[in-house]
Amino acid sequence: MLEWEEDAGKAWDRFLRKKTTISNNEAQIEFQTLSKQLKIFYHLLGGDKGKELKITDKRDIKKSRTFLQKISGYGKSFFLTWQDEDAIYLPPKIDFLPTIEQNKMAYFWLVAMGANANINHSNIIDENQKISEYLCDKYTGFKTFYNEAKIHRIDQSAAQHRRHLSHSSPSRRQTAMSV
Repeated sequence: MLEWEEDAGKAWDRFLRKKTTISNNEAQIEFQTLSKQLKIFYHLLGGDKGKELKITDKRDIKKSRTFLQKISGYGKSFFLTWQDEDAIYLPPKIDFLPTIEQNKMAYFWLVAMGANANINHSNIIDENQKISEYLCDKYTGFKTFYNEAKIHRIDQSAAQHRRHLSHSSPSRRQTAMSV
């Protein structure tokens, strides 16, 4: 009996993971493989010579999640990039974009953001928008990356929304589609 329950639990876990996670293991890149390159890049962009690049820990985030995400626990915590006076803290791996090159570029993007950010700025959203604009204007490669990543993320959101609507009641689908 226990073996059957274990198999059912594993199948349920695979189903939830497939329906709720946004990752692409084939395109995964790890911080450790790029750490030396990222540190040199950070300093070339004028980053603080005393700052280190380190791995961050998961942070609990309050955001809306689908029913299946709530059941699975996915989307409750994330590896968020942040910085203080001592270091920039980056995710241990990045795997949300379709290719290894794009995920690698995401690390360079995050480091470039950190090199240009005023960590004492009171409105981090405005600061991030200003830096994103600056990086896209100054570096063609970053502009290409930013646009590709943005389109990929919009496509992911639309696909999730369609999956969510296909599992909801007909009246909910009509309401959602008429908006």
